[in-house]
Amino acid sequence: MDPKISIAFNYDGVYNTSVLGAFALTNVGLTTSKSHLQNFIIGPRIYTPGITIKGCGGTINHHIMNPFIEAQFGESNLYSQVTTQQVGTITSADTAFTWELGGGADIPFRRNWAARVNVDLLRTHFVDMGQSRLRLGLGVVYRFF
Repeated sequence: MDPKISIAFNYDGVYNTSVLGAFALTNVGLTTSKSHLQNFIIGPRIYTPGITIKGCGGTINHHIMNPFIEAQFGESNLYSQVTTQQVGTITSADTAFTWELGGGADIPFRRNWAARVNVDLLRTHFVDMGQSRLRLGLGVVYRFF
């Protein structure tokens, strides 16, 4: 595979519901926290020359792995809800700039199909402060061309 550049779009969402049981028998009472984080990012994915096995007589090439690096930019949305017996329900929401740097590899197993492994550093900027997450992605890729 020759070096190629593509545009990658990435969406992910994470839900979390937590019950803070430590406060259930105090004046604060039962406390529940719910949150939903969504990331929408887009940017270039650059494929580097792959690891290749030469066939008989050097005429057939078989790619074992096609590594890539990527940089994506976009926004993240965070919605939070905290419910307590004393205060009631409090909600908040924020939208922030997000960027991601990382890389990985596609491992072909059929003509247009490949398994993908990638590792990325995702950085969000909620409430004028930065948050970082290391993400590991495993998936299946289908190429139309």
